[in-house]
Amino acid sequence: MQGHGQNRPYGVYLKRMPRVFLLSLLYRLAGAGTLFFTLLSLLVLVLYLLGNFQEFLDSSQLFLLKILQGSLLLAVALGCLHLVLIFLLGRQRKHWLRLLAGLFSLLLSYTFLLAFKYLSAWL
Repeated sequence: MQGHGQNRPYGVYLKRMPRVFLLSLLYRLAGAGTLFFTLLSLLVLVLYLLGNFQEFLDSSQLFLLKILQGSLLLAVALGCLHLVLIFLLGRQRKHWLRLLAGLFSLLLSYTFLLAFKYLSAWL
C-alpha cells in the first residue's frame, strides 16, 4: 500500500517549499517596508514644514530633505516589489485590500518624490 507521496521522490517537496516560503517572506517584508517608509516620509515632511515656521537651521532643513528623499525612494522601490510579488504569488483576489493599500502607498510616495525632485531643482 502506497502512502501519500510515495510515487514522488522526497527531494521534490524540499525544492518547492523554500522558494514559496522565501517569496512569501519577501512579500510580507516588502509590504511592511512600504508602509513604514511611507509613514516615515509623511512624518519627515511634517517636520520639514513645521521647521519652516519654527525657523530651523538651514543645515537641519537640508538634512530633513535628504532623509525625505531616501525614504521616498525606498518606499517606491519596496512598493513596486510588493505589487510584483502580489501578482507573482497570485494573492490579488485574496488580499485585495492589501493590493489597494500598496497601490495607494506607491502612488502617494511616487507623487511626493516627483514633487520633491521638481522643487529641489530650485534649492
